[in-house]
Amino acid sequence: MTNAPARVRNLAHTFERLLEGGTMTRGDLMGATGLSKATIARLVTELEEAGFVEERWIDPSEGPGRRASGLGVPSALGHVVGLSLGLRSSHAVALDLAGRTVGSRLEPTPEFSESDDIAAWAAKLLHGFVAALEGCGPLLRVCVALPGRVRDGAAISPLPPPLAGLAHESSGASRHSTSPSFAHALEEALGVPVMLATDADMALAGVTSRGVLEAETPAVLFTLSTALTVSTRTRLGVVQARTSALGDYAMLPFALPHDLDGGRDSSPAKLRLGSLLSVRGLSEFVAAQGVEVADLSELWQRESPEIRRVRRVFAEALVAAILVAAVTTDPEACVLTGRLAPLAATVTSDVRARLDAVLERAPRVIVPGADDNGLTTALGSAEVALRLERARLVRQLASG
Repeated sequence: MTNAPARVRNLAHTFERLLEGGTMTRGDLMGATGLSKATIARLVTELEEAGFVEERWIDPSEGPGRRASGLGVPSALGHVVGLSLGLRSSHAVALDLAGRTVGSRLEPTPEFSESDDIAAWAAKLLHGFVAALEGCGPLLRVCVALPGRVRDGAAISPLPPPLAGLAHESSGASRHSTSPSFAHALEEALGVPVMLATDADMALAGVTSRGVLEAETPAVLFTLSTALTVSTRTRLGVVQARTSALGDYAMLPFALPHDLDGGRDSSPAKLRLGSLLSVRGLSEFVAAQGVEVADLSELWQRESPEIRRVRRVFAEALVAAILVAAVTTDPEACVLTGRLAPLAATVTSDVRARLDAVLERAPRVIVPGADDNGLTTALGSAEVALRLERARLVRQLASG
């Protein structure tokens, strides 16, 4: 942008400040950009003529006074969508370029065998969702969160059924990667860029957007759902994997304490954190222990000696996972989300007490709320898509 004419740089800079600030007066823009009143007036006129800005009214926040004239980004300029693709259900959230939520939809996830089938279903879901939005302009970009670890747009861990069709055998460091046909098929069907991401990374973006965490807070988020996925944010940003090993907490061995092993074989070779901190793994563990539950929700809704023992084992696994995070990344907070979040909430006080006993300064343990069927993850996906699309529009203006 530095080589562009001053007018073009100022135009892009003004639009960027307006995207970040929401509805602003011309005086607000002068303060945010350092430009003169006359320059702002010319730039606003040019942005209005291009359809990037619209006039609005701002009600006085306090006391008597006339409504002030403000400027904002029109919803008709376009919107982005975040899609959380889950085992049981999938959630879509749409944001306009001003960051306003303009729609959301929750759908049950069918069973699939081929990635093309999943792409066709997702495209149909998004087509119908977008068509129902009113006055939101065209779809500009989509970000899809997958229940597995993703690097460079490809899954680097096997995805669970019914989403297993998204993965195919490949050579290289990882045997599992997302079939390129999935993202490409979505892009062809929707006519917009499609990005794939790890659900934990998107959940971290979502809880930050909701105000659960400050954007700069070093944190580790555990998604306790179909699979155990983890997102780590340091003061430098979200950690990106160089290899498939980074962040794979599910593979870490875990041995039950002697007072909980019940005489069963719980050697590290047979029990891992993913065996306890994911829906699939915990279901298998509960069945192997002979605990009869019709649904995992009974683990936090019903009381029995067997269920209390499972809770203690689950708490021990959480402590082990958070200790790994504490000694490797030193987070200020650990966030527990996903379908097993209600179970985590029942043992949070015990987990905190165990951490306080062994750490000089234990991270905060936060359970934002019960499972929201992927809404927070979809919101985070939409926020990521929004940042990318805003940056594209600013670059477009800066290029003249």
